[in-house]
Amino acid sequence: MATVRWGRLWGVAMLLAAVGGCAVTTEPLDQEAMEGQAARDLEVILGGQQPVTAPISLHEAMARAVRYNLESRLKVMESALAQRQLEVSSYEMLPKLTGSTEQNERSNESASTSRASKTPSVSADTGHTVASLTTVWNVLDFGVSYYGARQQANRAHIAEERRRKAAQGIIQDVRVAYWRA
Repeated sequence: MATVRWGRLWGVAMLLAAVGGCAVTTEPLDQEAMEGQAARDLEVILGGQQPVTAPISLHEAMARAVRYNLESRLKVMESALAQRQLEVSSYEMLPKLTGSTEQNERSNESASTSRASKTPSVSADTGHTVASLTTVWNVLDFGVSYYGARQQANRAHIAEERRRKAAQGIIQDVRVAYWRA
């Protein structure tokens, strides 16, 4: 009886969630909100820059360009993300842990009486719970995860090389612009 009640309650909850999800509407962004967000983003991006107070040497110009360039910042973030994904993919090689529970209930009591005593005795509860926790380690899953981790390691190396190449490109552009000026 209790499981039927929980099943109905679960069904009603899912129906309400589905209807509630359909009722959400989006409002378009107005031009002022987008301009305000863009101004705040630029302030965050450019807020930490040191002002130029004296003539800049070539090495200082290169250092400032690499430090404050958005492309370089993007490549650093991509490299960090690739390193984190490499860590996550190495965890996928570990065994999988699965847990489950099962609850059984009945409405009547399992009672019995003996010849010597007419008083009924109960041998089992009306409900019981069974839980299990298993570890699964499949060689095929390990192999697939191993090659996935190797691919992710290669992606991390590629992201690091892209960051290095972006920094070299920035330095080259600054060198050319500095000597032209």
